[in-house]
Amino acid sequence: QVKFEDPGEPGLSIPLKRCSFSFDKYVKDSKRFEVVIAGGGTAGITAAFGASEKGTRTVVVDYFNDPGGTKTLGGVMGYYHGIKDNPFIDELEKQSARLTEETGFTKRAGRKIYLAQRFEKAGGKFIPGSIICGSLVRNKKVDGILCCKNGRLFKVTGHVTIDGTGDADIAAFAGAVCYHGEQRAGITQNYSQWNIVGGSKPPSYPSSDYDLIDTSRLSEFQRGLFLSHYEAHFYDFYPYLTVRESRRIKGLYELNLVDAVEQSHFEDIISAASSDYDPHYVGNSEFTRCGFLLPHSNVVRIEIPYRSVVPEGLDGLLVTGKAFSQTHNALQFTRMSGDLSILGYHTGQIAADIAAKNTSVAQYDVSGLQKEWFAAGYIPEEFSSGKSGNKINDPDEVRGRVENLAQGKAEFLYDCCRLPKEKALPELKAMFRKTSDKNGKLLIAKAMAWFGEPAGNGLIAGELKDLFEQEQFDGYPDGYIENYDFIRGREKNVLEGLFWRINQDIALLGLAPDNDSIKIISYILNRTDSGGRMIEWTGSRGNYFNSRIDLRIIPFYNRIFNLCFYAERNPDASFARGFEKLLDDENISGYITTEYHLPRWKVYGGNLEMNIASALARCGSKTGFDLLLKYLNDIHFNFKYFAATELRSLT
Repeated sequence: QVKFEDPGEPGLSIPLKRCSFSFDKYVKDSKRFEVVIAGGGTAGITAAFGASEKGTRTVVVDYFNDPGGTKTLGGVMGYYHGIKDNPFIDELEKQSARLTEETGFTKRAGRKIYLAQRFEKAGGKFIPGSIICGSLVRNKKVDGILCCKNGRLFKVTGHVTIDGTGDADIAAFAGAVCYHGEQRAGITQNYSQWNIVGGSKPPSYPSSDYDLIDTSRLSEFQRGLFLSHYEAHFYDFYPYLTVRESRRIKGLYELNLVDAVEQSHFEDIISAASSDYDPHYVGNSEFTRCGFLLPHSNVVRIEIPYRSVVPEGLDGLLVTGKAFSQTHNALQFTRMSGDLSILGYHTGQIAADIAAKNTSVAQYDVSGLQKEWFAAGYIPEEFSSGKSGNKINDPDEVRGRVENLAQGKAEFLYDCCRLPKEKALPELKAMFRKTSDKNGKLLIAKAMAWFGEPAGNGLIAGELKDLFEQEQFDGYPDGYIENYDFIRGREKNVLEGLFWRINQDIALLGLAPDNDSIKIISYILNRTDSGGRMIEWTGSRGNYFNSRIDLRIIPFYNRIFNLCFYAERNPDASFARGFEKLLDDENISGYITTEYHLPRWKVYGGNLEMNIASALARCGSKTGFDLLLKYLNDIHFNFKYFAATELRSLT
C-alpha cells in the first residue's frame, strides 16, 4: 500500500507530500556491500577509509559529486580547535598538500582528489548524486539505505550501516530517538554558507553566519538556501550549506557537560576531542546563565565512548560525526573537524570488524582496536589509562570542593555546581551553618542556590544590590559591555567585571525562588534598558565580529535575558511593567520576521523579544500572550515551536 501524508512542515512553500510504502515490494534495484556509509563528508569519508582499508567491501553514498563535506564543499578548510599533532590528521594534510602541489590545483580541489583517490585505491565504491531518502529496517536491525538517483529508487544493503550524514538522517529514518539543539526550543548554532573569494576584495566578510535554522525540516533547509542566495556575493558561494549542529541520537550512552569538564574516563573510548566552549548562540542553559559557560571558556579534552555511536534500540547501525549521542552543551566541545575525522576513521574500522565477526553493534568489544589506535597515536596516550568515570561521587572530593569554597576560593563555585545535588547540598548546608568567612559564606549561599536551596539568598541579594549600584555609578565609558576576547581563556573560569557577576546573581536567585528576592529583581528590571543599538565592532577583528550574528547584539542583551530567566522561574505581577517598558524600546521590539531575506539581523533580536514575551505571560501580562501569538507566524520553525509550547503550557 502506498500512502501519502502531509509532511507537517509549517512554512514549506512547495506542494510536497510524505510518501511511504514497502521498499522490499516496490524497489527491486539493490546493491550489496559489507559496510554502507551514508554521507561522504568530514567523518563519512574517513569512515570509508577505516572500513575499506581493513579489506571490507565498502560503499559511500552522497548527494554531492565529491567527498569531504564541510571542508571541500563548504570551504571551511582550516582547523580551529581539536586534538593537535595527531598522526592521522598530519598524514591526511601532508598527502593532500602534496597532491595539490603536484597538480597545481587549489588546496580545496587537491583535498577532494586525494580523498577520492585514497578511497578508490582501497577498493571502495563511491555513489555520488544520490538523495538518501530512507532506512531499510527489519526487526529493529538496519540493513541499509534507500536512495534515489536520476529519479530512480534503489537500495544499498550491508551488514553494518554508518550514518555519516551529520544530521542523524539514517537513524531518524530508522526510528531512533533523536534530539535537536537546545532543550527548550531546539535552537542550534548559527549556520553559514561561505562565499567564494576572487581576486578583488569581497564586499563583506566571506565566512559570515546567516541565521538559526533546523535542517531536520525541509522547509527550514529550503529557507536556509534561499537566504544564502540572497546574502551571497553575486551568487558565488560554496555549494554546501554548513551547519554546526543538527540532530543528535539517543545512544547507549549520552556524553554530557560533566563528562567534558570533569574528564570522565571510559573503558570503551574510541576517540577524543578538544575545544573551548564556542556556541555560536547565546546559550540559555543554567550553566551559561550563571556565567560558567561563556564563549571561549572551558578549554577541555574529552573522551568519546563507543556506546555513544550506537543508537539505542537499533542493531546494524553506527552514527559517526557530530550526530553521535551527546548533550547540546557537550557538542560544543566535540564538533571540531579534525576530531570528527578521526572519530569517523575509527567508526569505519569498528564497522569492518563487526562485519567480519558477524556480531551485533551492541555486543561489540572495542578493546582490540583500541590497542591499534593507541599504538598509532590516533588516540593520545593520556587517555589510555585511569579509573573509569570521574570523581564527582567521591565523598572526599565533594567535601574538599565545599571546604575550598567556604575558604572564599571563587574558582570552586563552578566545581561545586557540577557535583550531584544529593551529594553536594547536605555538605553545603552544613558548611553554611558553621562557616565564619564572610566571602566563603556568600559563595556557599550561591552554590546552595544553584541546587534550589534559598537559605542564603539574602546574602546573594545583598551582593547583587551593591554590584548593581556600583555599575550604575561607574557605567561603561569604554563602550561595549561584553568584550568577546575578554572571556577567552579566563583563568579558572572565575567571572571578572560587574556585568556578568550581576547576571550570575540574578540567575542564581532564579534557581532558588523566594519572595524576598523579588524586590531587588524588580529594582534592577525597572532600571534596565537596551543600552543602545546593536554593537558595531572595531579593531583588527572587527570585520569578523561584525559578521557574527550572535555577537551583533544590544549591549544589555544578556542582562535582559537573565531577568527573563528569573521571571520565568519566580513570576510576579510586579515585573510586568518593567518588561512592557523594555518592549517600548525600538532596539528590543519589532523583530518578528515573515520574509525569507530579512532574518539575518533580526533573529537574535527575535530570540530576546520572544523570551521577554514568555516572561511577561508567566507574570500574567496580556501583552506577553499577544506577542507569543504573533510569534506563531514568525518564519523560524524554532520560534513558532517555542511560542506554541509556551502558550500550551500557560493556557
